[in-house]
Amino acid sequence: MYESLKFTRGGKFTSNGTWCHAERVVDSNEIILVTEGEVFMFVEDEEYELYPGDVLKIDKGARHGGTKKSSHAAFFWFHFTLDEPLNTPTYSHPQNTERLFLITRELMHYAESDGYPHECADCIARVILHEIEHKKEEEHPTLSEVKEWIRKNRTKQITASVCAAYFGYNEDYLNRFFKKHAGCGLKEYINETRLTYIKSDLMMGGITLGEIAEKYGFSEYKYFSKYFKYHEKMTPSEYRRAYYKMHTN
Repeated sequence: MYESLKFTRGGKFTSNGTWCHAERVVDSNEIILVTEGEVFMFVEDEEYELYPGDVLKIDKGARHGGTKKSSHAAFFWFHFTLDEPLNTPTYSHPQNTERLFLITRELMHYAESDGYPHECADCIARVILHEIEHKKEEEHPTLSEVKEWIRKNRTKQITASVCAAYFGYNEDYLNRFFKKHAGCGLKEYINETRLTYIKSDLMMGGITLGEIAEKYGFSEYKYFSKYFKYHEKMTPSEYRRAYYKMHTN
């Protein structure tokens, strides 16, 4: 699907003070993924209030712009052309926004780094569209509750036993429950969630490696580096160097 997609340009916008999107019509499709603050937009005759994790799709030739000023806003954006119909809804809030942020940062890296063929950006843009369109399957209420608690506590040194105790379950039972309903063990899910956020921070500027280690509850950087290398087969600094390049305008 979307084999005709061609990525044209993209970047990350961060407002300085109050800001309102200019009114315009462009000769390409656009995706906006909000990462911070709020964005007030209209597309044709519909108005949208967008917050972190929200996605806005703007079709080629659609009139769009801001409806009012934001005190702070930050979002990824990218333009692309497409010969076939686009199934992505105008507004959506995808199931896994953390993964979507990570993939979008990778898109910016491949688009702006020398030595990669343009088709790399085309492929990742297609993945982003599929991620946006992915339908959230009905999830067991307990699984959703535990996942949300893990996400909220991602900066703490939580363990499977701590998680099980918080919800009043035996650790072995909750681990079996996770494997049945989530397809992975509880410990694996905790690490995967933490690493997704850590990698997201590593790909952003403005925060040092030491600050990231402290943010995620590591008393010393060497322990953070050892943890990251064990799971990712490279050090945090190696990972950051691999994905350092990104538009910020």
